Amino acid sequence: MCKKVKVRLRNIRNNQNIDVQLLETPKVSSSIIKMASETIRNDLESKGMPMADVPVRGMESEELGVLIGGDQYWRIVTGKMEKL
Repeated sequence: MCKKVKVRLRNIRNNQNIDVQLLETPKVSSSIIKMASETIRNDLESKGMPMADVPVRGMESEELGVLIGGDQYWRIVTGKMEKL
């Protein structure tokens, strides 16, 4: 069974904090999930679609440590929930 945890995330673009509830699991996927290349990140950014997974100075690994579903992504990036 997964443990429910509350985590505070900080948007590196505007320094706003947001609290989210997550399920903690020792393994997100059996596959190694890597961040998108700089080319893809720049292309999406130019189209107004910023990615949440950006390299952080001082972190050696480019593997993702937190996987956030689409249901929370827009709330974290824009501060509001978008339902289609």
